[in-house]
Amino acid sequence: MSALSTLQAAGAFIVLAEALNKIDRSDLFDGQGGMRARLGGLCQLATPWRWKRARVVHVLKVLGWAVLSFGAADALISPPAVPTAAVLVGFALLIVRSRLKESS
Repeated sequence: MSALSTLQAAGAFIVLAEALNKIDRSDLFDGQGGMRARLGGLCQLATPWRWKRARVVHVLKVLGWAVLSFGAADALISPPAVPTAAVLVGFALLIVRSRLKESS
């Protein structure tokens, strides 16, 4: 395993773990349980005239983390490339920095 593939795999693993963590902790339905409440929340998302700014921001955040998780999962199984490794390692360093900043 080359140094580039090791860097790409480590960066992809950190980004994937953080993305899945963020998706798992987010709640698009404001803590409302039950199928009826969740269907009502989906109906609100399907009708643009009922959108609230906070919900749109939350949905965009979840979609962004979902796209990052797809990219990181692809980077784990694809051959290494310098641009991919650079982006993943840079993003992983920002994640680690923010985690260290939160803990102090």
